[in-house]
This record gives sequence, structure tokens and C-alpha cells, in this order.
Amino acid sequence: MQSQCHTIPFPSQNTATAITADAMADSAEETLGVIRNLMERSTVYQSLSAPAAAAASVLAFGAGSLLPASEPTTFLTCWGIVLLLVNGINAFILAGRARRSGEPFLSPGLKHTLRRVSLPLSAGAALGTTFALAGQLPLAAAIWLAAYGLALHSTATYAPPALGILGIACTLTGTSLAALTIFGVNLPPAQALMALGFGIPHLIYAALTAKSSVS
Repeated sequence: MQSQCHTIPFPSQNTATAITADAMADSAEETLGVIRNLMERSTVYQSLSAPAAAAASVLAFGAGSLLPASEPTTFLTCWGIVLLLVNGINAFILAGRARRSGEPFLSPGLKHTLRRVSLPLSAGAALGTTFALAGQLPLAAAIWLAAYGLALHSTATYAPPALGILGIACTLTGTSLAALTIFGVNLPPAQALMALGFGIPHLIYAALTAKSSVS
């Protein structure tokens, strides 16, 4: 009895390439659709960003003036609490917007934004915390400010123009402070740098966005 050998068909290289190209095209089209939707709704993002920015400014000024911290652990704890409070307020605003529009909290737009800001924020947080634990608090504050600015500017494609300007301002300020620290220039305490670096830009941004939403 002769055994019959059956040949298993495999997709050709051209077929596999075509499938990969179609998948990449679908992914790119989905990303473009998300960005287009975010750009169309940038005015909504703008009006809802004002309260969060104002809260961030108040918390930064309060932490910088009322909670002097010269020890690394106290410094990290203080600003970690501020970060949690600001994120909580921001999440509350996003949840309210999603509820009113009938969208899920983790909408495609929010997921896209989180992907854009995650890398600069993660790198800045890790590097700044490392310098803070080593006792270099002013340098840690400068790095956090610069990384935060980069994260904001990464959303400038679809966010309101004021957010991109805020990102540039924070990035330039943080980079300048880091350079001055490295070259041995005596700077104000790290608490003051954090209060001024995060408080003033957010206060200006909140005023501008609130004014534009009213007009």
C-alpha cells in the first residue's frame, strides 16, 4: 500500500507581506481617526483643562510654601501626594466628561494620550527620583519639570495650542535649571523650584483656557 503525502500549503511571502501591510494600514487609519477626533474636540479638552490646571497650581504653591522639605524622603512624599491629588482631580473631570458624552472612561482618545505621555513621564520620574534619593533635590525638580513639559508637548498635535505652549515653557525652564545646577549655580530650594515651576505655568494656562472657553 502506497502512502500518500499531502503537501500543507503555506502562504507565500507576497501573501504574508500583503497581510502585514493591510494590518499596518488598518492600525494607522485607526490612529489617524483617533487624532482627528481629538482635534475636532480640542475646545472641549480646553474648557475642561482649566479647573485641573488651577488645582495643580494651588497645590504646587501650597506644598512649596507650607511643607518645607530638605530631606529626600520628605520631599518625595510631599510631591508624591501632590501628584496623586492632581491625578485624582483630573480623573474626576475626565470621568464627568465621559459620562456626559456617553463614552467609556478609557476612551480611544484617552488611551492614545496615555501612550504618548507615558515614556517621557516614566523616564523623568525614574531619573528625578534617583537624583532626589542621592540628595540632589534641585536637579530632581528640574528633571521632573522638563519631563513633564515634554509629555505635554507630545500632545500638541491635537491638543489646544495653549497646552503645547505650556509644554515648551516647562521643558525650557526645567532644562535651564538642570544646566545651572550642573554648572554649580546656587539655586533656590527645591521646594521653591517645584512651586514656581509648576505653579506659575499652570496658573497662566488655567486663566487663558478659562477666558477662551467663556469667549
